Amino acid sequence: MSDTLYLLKQALASEGKTPLPLFEEAHFAHELQPTERLALAKLYIKQAEKQAHNEELLLATLRRVEWLVGEEPQMLCKIAKLLYEAHSVDNHLLFSALDYLRVAEKKDPEQFNSHHLSGQVLLRLGKQLNQTDYLESALDHFKKVEKKEASLHWNWGEAWTLLGTLSLEQNDFKQALEHFAEAQTLGCKELYFALDYVWAIYEYCQHLGEPALLEVGIELIQSYIEVSEEDVSDAWVWYFRLLKCRYDLTHTEEAFEEAERVCREAILAAPDQVELWLDWGELYLSAGWLHADPKRIELALDKLTASKISECDPIQVSALLGEGIAMLGVFLEDLSLIQQGSGRIRTALELAPEDLWLREAEAFCQLALALYYSEGRECMRAVARFENLVEAEPASLKGLHGLFRAYMAWGMVEQSPPLLEKGLKAIGRLSSLRPASYKLLCEWGVALLEREELEKGKEHRLALVEEAVIRFNQANDLVDSSLELTFHLGKAFLRLGQIQDNPAHFEEAMDLLGTVYAVNSIAGHPLALAHAQLGELIEHPDHLYQAIELLQPLAQAHPEDASLWDDLGFTQLALSELIFDPLHSEESESRRIEAEKNLLQAVELGSLEANYHLACLYSLAGYPDQAMTYLGRAETLDCLPHSDFLEHDHWLDPLRQNSDFQNFVSMRKEEERW
Repeated sequence: MSDTLYLLKQALASEGKTPLPLFEEAHFAHELQPTERLALAKLYIKQAEKQAHNEELLLATLRRVEWLVGEEPQMLCKIAKLLYEAHSVDNHLLFSALDYLRVAEKKDPEQFNSHHLSGQVLLRLGKQLNQTDYLESALDHFKKVEKKEASLHWNWGEAWTLLGTLSLEQNDFKQALEHFAEAQTLGCKELYFALDYVWAIYEYCQHLGEPALLEVGIELIQSYIEVSEEDVSDAWVWYFRLLKCRYDLTHTEEAFEEAERVCREAILAAPDQVELWLDWGELYLSAGWLHADPKRIELALDKLTASKISECDPIQVSALLGEGIAMLGVFLEDLSLIQQGSGRIRTALELAPEDLWLREAEAFCQLALALYYSEGRECMRAVARFENLVEAEPASLKGLHGLFRAYMAWGMVEQSPPLLEKGLKAIGRLSSLRPASYKLLCEWGVALLEREELEKGKEHRLALVEEAVIRFNQANDLVDSSLELTFHLGKAFLRLGQIQDNPAHFEEAMDLLGTVYAVNSIAGHPLALAHAQLGELIEHPDHLYQAIELLQPLAQAHPEDASLWDDLGFTQLALSELIFDPLHSEESESRRIEAEKNLLQAVELGSLEANYHLACLYSLAGYPDQAMTYLGRAETLDCLPHSDFLEHDHWLDPLRQNSDFQNFVSMRKEEERW
């Protein structure tokens, strides 16, 4: 017997306590019995278990095992397990493990019992290569495992989650959550299990747009942070991500404040998690843009220029910084800031021209230019950029929101209903992806009211405003209270009252707007209009007096606002007619004089509607020439009401017998016919 073989047999006899020597297989290829070869292979397996840190030694040892056992299925599975456990970033060990497992299964498919391991290998390959084929194969193997243990359900849930992120199928995420819940029931308590579980919850809620399940993840991650003795820095990151996700889904102030608070705590508890600074800046940037709050954008820029940011992905940092600077330029009406933000993005795009973050930022910078200049050409360019984003990624939330804002800006600049309709389509799609966002529903309602401003037909106008009321009420159902929503709902009822001449709508508008006015004077103007138009409709002067009391200080506080002077003059004119007493005409005459002065001020400031109101005033005052002059101006400026209205407006009754007026109305009818 050779010395080498003697040492091997001695090692076998001592059950592996004697170190295994190096050997040349050819020296004893035919001298070991099958049982000895198998026993020796097992010893080498034990040795390989200690060599996972050294790939070269590990592979050398496993080659000896393979030489000893050939295609013995159980030993091939043990080789595969060691390769799986030893793999790091490089996938070649995983592919080798998969090859061994496939040979083992093919060799003895009836007795093959390593389906869990096969699934784990395929799961890791699918994760690292982003390929659904591997993930689907992993799921097939998990199904074949006879004993459904907690760790199996954990891997099963992870596979379904990864598949869901690639397929975007709701059912995939549901399957994942079912398996994670089962793993938890069966006793999974590891921190990394909790992190995988909350990751699945996060992805599901992002995809579905519903925040309710986030509470499960938040409670789970809180429990680990409170009691775990392990490093919980990753848990803090996910804690903040879940809360930021809740804000992104609901856009409520409460959700923002809690996410902001937890981010501060997370930065203190996990100072090495530098990505928290990036997410913190993005949180403020999103809130600042959505709520038109330049202060929050400034705070976002503070976060994005902190020293820790230098350790973050420079492309993402450049994108958010450029976008934030341009946004701030919009709200401060500072072109230099918009140009500075755009320049930063252009520079970054030279290094990464296809990066999605930068392309989104580039589109927002173009939108900033469009909003600053209020030019159709700039709006068109913004729309084109956002259209490209949405075409590449149909569910892009930033892309859809930017597309909505760009189309609405373009539509208002061009006074184009078709462009506004495209904006409404975009916000409708976005709201369907984020059904829990009261803010998006509010924006949808406001957009419908803007669309109504350009509509001529009464029935279509009514339908648009009624839909706006529906959107505002849906938004109200999602929040406890919101002055913003109350304000817009009040304005919608004001529009309904104007369209239908319905006192009940005006009264509803007054109730809603009065609630807001008690806190914020922004509601003063529409509240005054509701009083004025209700007072005229039901011929009740008290409402007109109330409207004037509201409008006078507003006009004085905003002397350049033409619409305030026009509405004040119109209301005073209406009051002068309503309180006219032939025996005591002093107050009526005084009101008419004030009305004339205020309407002339409105015309000088650029109000178009004031020309028609002056025509009515001069008609009532018995000055037909001046009345016809302002009717002509109103026609030239395209702000005359329809000829049917002209024929029935009682303020023009004194002109009915005037031949110039009769010819004027006849010509208007002819033009409208064509």
